[in-house]
Amino acid sequence: VGALRAVDLAVTRYQPAYLTLVGATDVVPQCQVENPFAGLGDDLDPFVPSDLPYACDLPDGWTGPAGARLVTDELLAATRVVGRLPDVVDAIDPS
Repeated sequence: VGALRAVDLAVTRYQPAYLTLVGATDVVPQCQVENPFAGLGDDLDPFVPSDLPYACDLPDGWTGPAGARLVTDELLAATRVVGRLPDVVDAIDPS
C-alpha cells in the first residue's frame, strides 16, 4: 500500500509521461488485486499479483485496500504508462 501511495503522489506532483518501476518485487512490491474469476473453472487463485494499479489514479481519500487486496472497483482508469525493470529477488550484489 505504501509503494502504491508513494507512486501515486509522485505522479501527481511531477506528472511524468512514463513510469518505470526499478527492481524486483521485494523492492517495489506488486499489488494484490482480487481475482474476479476466482472459483470459476480451474482458476482457484484468490488474487492476481499485478503492476497495473501503479498505472491507475487512486480515488481521493483512499486509505488502502480492505483485506490487503485491491478491488478493481477501487481503481479508476489507467492514466499512465508503467513498466518494470526487473531484478532478482533478494539480490545483494549490484553487479
